[in-house]
Parts: sequence; C-alpha cells; structure tokens
Amino acid sequence: GESTLSPAYVPFIQHAKTLGIDVGNATNAWEWGPEKVDAILAHMTWIRFTVAAGTAESYAKIMYKGPEHTHVFDKAMKNIKYAVDLKKKLNLPVTLGIQMVLMPDLKDEIIAFAQLGLDLGVDYAVIKHCSDDEQGTLGIDYSQYESLHELLEQAEAMSNEQTKIIVKWNKIKDGD
Repeated sequence: GESTLSPAYVPFIQHAKTLGIDVGNATNAWEWGPEKVDAILAHMTWIRFTVAAGTAESYAKIMYKGPEHTHVFDKAMKNIKYAVDLKKKLNLPVTLGIQMVLMPDLKDEIIAFAQLGLDLGVDYAVIKHCSDDEQGTLGIDYSQYESLHELLEQAEAMSNEQTKIIVKWNKIKDGD
C-alpha cells in the first residue's frame, strides 16, 4: 500500500530519525503534500517517487484509472517539485529521485521521462525494465528491449549536474 496514507507515517519517520535510523521511502506522491513534506523531509535519507511515464496521459493510464485522469499526475508532480524546492532552500542532504518501470510499449515515454526528471530537478531519474511473473501475466516480450537501447542512451546523455538519468542496463540487457 501507499505508506504516506498511514496515520503513523509522519510520527514514525520523526521518531526513527531520533533513534539514528536512516529512513527511505518509495511513494507515488499523490498524498504527499506540503504538510507532510515539511514534517519529514529533514528526517529522510532518500525518497523515490514512482513516476511510470513522462507524460500526464500515459502516467494516468498506468497509475490511475485512465488517460483522462491527468489530475493525479499534476498533483504528484506539484508535490515532488515542492520537495525539491524545499530541499534546496534548506540545503537538506536527502536524495530525491523518480523511477520509471519501462515496458517495451512505453518507448515513447523514455525521453519525456528523462526530461521530466530534469524539469523537476530531482537528483536522479532511473529507468528499469519491468519484471513479469513466472506465468508471464503481463506478457512482457523481453526481446523488444534491445530495440530501445538507442533511446535509453539518448536519455542517459541528457544528464546534467543536478539530475543524473540512470538506465538499469544489467536488467534491460539480461532479459527476464
């Protein structure tokens, strides 16, 4: 489930930090607004935001109920940008990143996702392959990843001083 929805989320993170525990979190950022960000960002070691695509329509199709629900993308990106800006303002050591789990049919999202990482100003934007289960429920054709190499190399080349675009080549080249 989405950890940021738990009423224990903020107090747990704050308490863990007082005990000297490093805390990381993966979230979709939908319910991770300014109040929560203000309360926990200084207590975090890292936060990885699941951003399944580079465009609002594809994100909404993958992460929500359909491409017409772009408000979830807008809300998540606003919350991520707020965290990035607060990190810079307070000079916090927390690492902020976004992640795309790439399926071959999402090839048109690769460059858009990399650009989104740059636009948000996160520390990294990582692209990794999608893992199917042993029954092949998702129907991933791993042989199609090879045709994406040029686009993935272009995405990596977009890296700048602020944002590193990272492709998990070992999994993409390895297949299933």
